[in-house]
Amino acid sequence: MKIVRRQLPMTPAFAMTSHAAQGQTFSKGAIVDLCIGGSSSTMSSYVAITRVERREDLLIYRPFPLHLFNKGQKPGMELLLRVWRHDETIDWKAIEAEHMPSKKCWTCKCVKRKDFYRNMQWKLSDNEGNLVGSCVTCVEGFVMQGRPCQCTSCWNYLPETAFEEKQRKWQSTCKRVCFHCVEKRKCRYVTLGNLFQLTLIMSGNTLLGKKAHKASVQLV
Repeated sequence: MKIVRRQLPMTPAFAMTSHAAQGQTFSKGAIVDLCIGGSSSTMSSYVAITRVERREDLLIYRPFPLHLFNKGQKPGMELLLRVWRHDETIDWKAIEAEHMPSKKCWTCKCVKRKDFYRNMQWKLSDNEGNLVGSCVTCVEGFVMQGRPCQCTSCWNYLPETAFEEKQRKWQSTCKRVCFHCVEKRKCRYVTLGNLFQLTLIMSGNTLLGKKAHKASVQLV
């Protein structure tokens, strides 16, 4: 009985993160993987490739996307450096508006950050462009009070009985109108001009003629 075994020659290898490699120098060379995730900092790759003294001692493990290293410094790191340098030209209000947007709650009138609103309430606005969304705390308070539905005309939170049955479902959130506001809605088909023409036609006025009569009816 004869047994033959073949094996590739292997040597122990060690790997470590860029964070653990800080401050070290690898005189025998290093193999670096530059395929980092989108949320990783490019500074970690810089730490990795600078652990050797000569370019010949560095080996890039595999091809890597260049666009990850062409984005420039992240705003947070740059802002931290400016703070350490005692830069007095930092516009904190502009930074807060860009990274921590906030608005006034239509109900409690308190200015709160975006994460205090649901996505629909954050974007909600009336016909004049005014933001009328309410924060999560106020919305949950209305639900506990038995007023879970918001009218998109008066923007008040009312009980379900104040709306038609088909508008009580969540699918009607963006077009829900209470019984009180339904009576105040304007007709979108009849304006003052064509209403006057219609009045003349109905009164039997012959100034418009038969052709004008037909055209006016079609206009209305």
